[in-house]
Amino acid sequence: MLLKQQQLNFTKDGSLDLENHRICNVSLPSEKNDVCTKYYADVIVQNFNKKSDNLIDALKVLNKNIADADRLWDNKFNSVKSNVENQMALKQKQIDKLANTLSTVSNFNFDVEILNKKVQLLIANLDNEINNLKTTLMGNLADLTAKMNIYAPEE
Repeated sequence: MLLKQQQLNFTKDGSLDLENHRICNVSLPSEKNDVCTKYYADVIVQNFNKKSDNLIDALKVLNKNIADADRLWDNKFNSVKSNVENQMALKQKQIDKLANTLSTVSNFNFDVEILNKKVQLLIANLDNEINNLKTTLMGNLADLTAKMNIYAPEE
């Protein structure tokens, strides 16, 4: 304790030198440059630490929620991706089947065209043969008629 007979000592720059004595019984600070007690500083540090701990806990919960959301997103994305891939594979099978059917129909149409041409040729050949037979038969009939007229008595 500083006694009345002791004088305050100041340094050359004007700071108070307490010569390793304590300052005690200080009121709560009200201005920005006021001194404060150790208790006051300890309460501020405790409050800061509590708030920091609460913030860290909230960040941990947030990180866990983000990780859970990422897993949910990945699962949903993979499910949708798999579904789309399956649908695309099914559509590709349908396209392949239609292409095969189209090829078969195209081949069938080509075969029908060939058969139509063959039938037309057969009909033309048959017409020629029938005409040749008609001509031959008509010639034979004319010959027979002429021979019959020769041998047939006239009335």
